[in-house]
Amino acid sequence: MSTLKSFLSRLLRDEKLQRAFTQDPESTMKNAGLGEEDRARLRSPDRRQFMGQLTLGTAVFMTPPIGTWFTPIVEITGPVQPDAARPGAVIESFTVKGRYFSAGMKATLEGKDRSVPVEVNRVEGAGLEESKLLGTLRLPDDLPPGAYTLRVTRSVDEQSATLPQGFRVQ
Repeated sequence: MSTLKSFLSRLLRDEKLQRAFTQDPESTMKNAGLGEEDRARLRSPDRRQFMGQLTLGTAVFMTPPIGTWFTPIVEITGPVQPDAARPGAVIESFTVKGRYFSAGMKATLEGKDRSVPVEVNRVEGAGLEESKLLGTLRLPDDLPPGAYTLRVTRSVDEQSATLPQGFRVQ
């Protein structure tokens, strides 16, 4: 079971391993040194019994059962920098700290009537527990003042996280 736990732990953090497992689960499991019993556990549709044997923390199971991989939950962990600006401002160093951000992340500010995209320039620490999205935010001249929710979305699986009232237009 320790080899299986090690494999699952790596699968939670390693995007390359996740892609390989999604494309060819059998070969990936064999290459990781998993025996037939452990491979059968991963193929099993009865995941409740299987998870009862493991203590992994948060794991989200995708379907179908074969080709299943675990994806950590995307989270925003702190305030954005900067957290306020005036309409018409261009913020070239807009920063969002989070967990498990990946390359290809999308970000938007969402208000009652408007949505403003953030141009994502890069993600530092992609796939890691501590990661950071760096982008450019161009606020339209006619953007109404008020609090806006920040939404980040991981393009790989469309999983998103929000920071309600995380940015203020002054």
